Amino acid sequence: MATDRAISIEPGARELFCLRMSVPTLAALRDSGYRIAVGNFPDDRTAERWVAFSAADIILVDVTACGKESAEAIRKLRSALCLVGSASRILCFSTTRRNPRFAIELGKCGARYARVDGIGMLIEAIEILGAEMSELERHGPCFLVVHRFSNGTCVPGEEIGGIELLRGGERYQLRLALSQRFVFNLLAENRALALDAFQIAAGLSSHFYREHGRNAGIRQTVKVRVATVKVIVARIRKAMAGAFKEAGVVCDPYEVLRTVTAEGSSRALYRLHADIRLEHRLR
Repeated sequence: MATDRAISIEPGARELFCLRMSVPTLAALRDSGYRIAVGNFPDDRTAERWVAFSAADIILVDVTACGKESAEAIRKLRSALCLVGSASRILCFSTTRRNPRFAIELGKCGARYARVDGIGMLIEAIEILGAEMSELERHGPCFLVVHRFSNGTCVPGEEIGGIELLRGGERYQLRLALSQRFVFNLLAENRALALDAFQIAAGLSSHFYREHGRNAGIRQTVKVRVATVKVIVARIRKAMAGAFKEAGVVCDPYEVLRTVTAEGSSRALYRLHADIRLEHRLR
């Protein structure tokens, strides 16, 4: 995931790979300044051609006249893009009304669906998706850290109830054990800094973590040792990957929870590149 790409939603800022598109629509997109490539879904016998799709920022698919089989084709395309490490996004559109279940199936396959009525609405859908991609590239994905049994501020006694990925108004929980929630919360609090395992272990020995969950009547604590930080980081990345897949977000967990090397040393430093929101709950 390129984090230094210029942010723009102007036509031409994103490259489109167009599938099953009519000649008039292709011409209108070219006239609007978009850089486009045209092709068809390759079959399994030409699987190497999937790589050609990875160069595009957005893969645009006209599903106006497509049946249920198109969802399977989209699923294969999404899986192939993941295998080659592509950050391409898939945008399916229809100029006629489709069954809501069809749109839901496309979403489960990792695609965005839009109902459009003319080239203007199609360009708007492309620009909205492009803006979301730029936001993701600049700030990283958005996570919600839920603190339960709270009095409204971050004080000892609260419980780190869960970490959720936010996307399109939906929430997708990261399946994290207590020690993993501790490390995620600490990195979220220190996003401006890259911390090594010693700093993480020291931070987790503070009063906030030693009194974790006390407000619920039972303290929930765990000892995080320096030697286990690397393993915990790997498990957080695995949980991120699962949430990204469930939400249809194209994002590399290694670009979100980054590892850098200290200058003149082989010691690893960890830094969270993400937009973090905090929610305090009474229960």
